[in-house]
Amino acid sequence: MIKLNIILLYLLYPLVHFQLFAIGNFGVTTSDIFILILNNVFLYKFVWEGTELKIPKTSIHILILLLIVFLLFSGIIPLLQINEGYIIQFLKTYSHFLYLYIFLLFGISFEIDEKFFFKVIQIILISSILVNLYGIYQLVARALDLPWGWVEINNASLLARTDQAPDTELKQLALQFKDFYRATSIFSEPSAFVHYNLHNLVFLAIPFLSKTKKIFESKFLNILIFLLILINLFLTFSLTAILGLSFLVFISAILEKKTLLKLYLKILLISAIVLLIADYYIQDIVGLSLISLIGDRIYSVLAYIFLNEDNLVDGESLTWRITVVMDSIEVWLKNPFGVGSGLYAKNSEIANFSDNSLLAILSEAGPHSASVFIGLFVSLFYHTIKLRRNANISKNEIQSTFVNMLPYIMIIQFETNFLTANTYITVPFVLPLFFILSVIRSVYISNSKYYSFKFSTITLKAKFNENISKYIKNQSISAQ
Repeated sequence: MIKLNIILLYLLYPLVHFQLFAIGNFGVTTSDIFILILNNVFLYKFVWEGTELKIPKTSIHILILLLIVFLLFSGIIPLLQINEGYIIQFLKTYSHFLYLYIFLLFGISFEIDEKFFFKVIQIILISSILVNLYGIYQLVARALDLPWGWVEINNASLLARTDQAPDTELKQLALQFKDFYRATSIFSEPSAFVHYNLHNLVFLAIPFLSKTKKIFESKFLNILIFLLILINLFLTFSLTAILGLSFLVFISAILEKKTLLKLYLKILLISAIVLLIADYYIQDIVGLSLISLIGDRIYSVLAYIFLNEDNLVDGESLTWRITVVMDSIEVWLKNPFGVGSGLYAKNSEIANFSDNSLLAILSEAGPHSASVFIGLFVSLFYHTIKLRRNANISKNEIQSTFVNMLPYIMIIQFETNFLTANTYITVPFVLPLFFILSVIRSVYISNSKYYSFKFSTITLKAKFNENISKYIKNQSISAQ
């Protein structure tokens, strides 16, 4: 039951922007259903069956609990304002936050076999072939007006973050440059597609850099998946992709051995050749060089920041992001303890949500909550790097592979939540963290570095069976 739900949860993650049904302005997706099922199964095992929780000796679970408590306290503000709309919005947002973070707590408490997670990652990477092939097809389909060039997004949650009418058709966000539209595949926007592929790149490439067990032994499969990831990161025309890749290269320069320099140069050369070939065909289809366009975009952003030149590429989001950063600070200054979780839009004059997770938590739940969020990231970084470097912590073959991936996944999460997006109450945030926490737990438990905890010394299941037996016995005696 648990394994099947986890497989489906990660396999269907690319469909996270498609709702099954809506509850008010909240779109319920397959991911929400699977997480809720898993939460209930975990609760059943913990409370009813009395499964012992083994919690690694870290501060991570404490910080998650603190964040849950502090965001709950942020509801005091709308409660004191005696505003029914504000209270309802807070309750909806907090309920969503709560079941996602309970899922994280179970991730660091329940055993999930690392061999099983290895197969899950294999499934993710195999499915990414289809997702990325569709991303490439979209480029041609949109330029030549072929079928399936666009995907209609039917998610009430995404629509609620815009100022559009409730019955508006929500289209993928993909700015046009001549006949070129930024790649989105089945995601709602290029940045979401970028984060999906950055994680897949980590799963695929880090075993090669760290010389640990590879996800696939097939050279053909590894090369195919790598090339599709690389091409689609290129087609997103995204500064988020460039920044993310830069972070990954930077952290690899710190963590990996200098003897890998030759491999880096080989990857760089192959990547350059592939991108030049891709750009040649793109130019043939849409009539522009994407490499030239990316160069213009990077130069215009740097000139805007350092030279105060306002020649930004049409559709550039930098100025809007800076505006929302300032707006987030203004919303926080209205109430230094936070305006209440989920109530940013009610207190902002220009935006429906803050543009990164840290500022969202600061403005809605105050500096104490933001400090805990920062502490959570610090703790996660500390333990992911400690597991790599501490020779006294033993690891099996698969654990070694996973442990080497963790700092890279964390750097992607850092980019997302501190610089480019507001995802801390979303499935794209909790799924990578669930994997990280499961790996940390697995390694610490196998090294006997944990606390054990039970709901009760006598399980509810045993008490129930005992009471049923006593009742049947008493009934039998009475009948005699």
